Amino acid sequence: MPTKFQTKFLRTCLVTKQKLPKSKLFRFTIQNQTLIFDTDKFIGAGRGAYVEKTAKSLVKLIFLRKKIQHFLKIKNVKILLETIENQKQVI
Repeated sequence: MPTKFQTKFLRTCLVTKQKLPKSKLFRFTIQNQTLIFDTDKFIGAGRGAYVEKTAKSLVKLIFLRKKIQHFLKIKNVKILLETIENQKQVI
């Protein structure tokens, strides 16, 4: 069982609902109604969500538009397939 210190830095994957360290997750935010993944050079401002760094989780993310809208408290969001494909290449 993880200690209190270890659980402090865990984040929950929006797709699998697993608690994982940040290093095993992609973070994304919404900018101009579009899903944007954070990179080393860009950290999106505002509410963010996490998804596991697996191709399977990224593909499932496409079908969770309503869940993303609810979680990030936004009315409409665009999920661009090229954005998901770019993240798959990073894995």
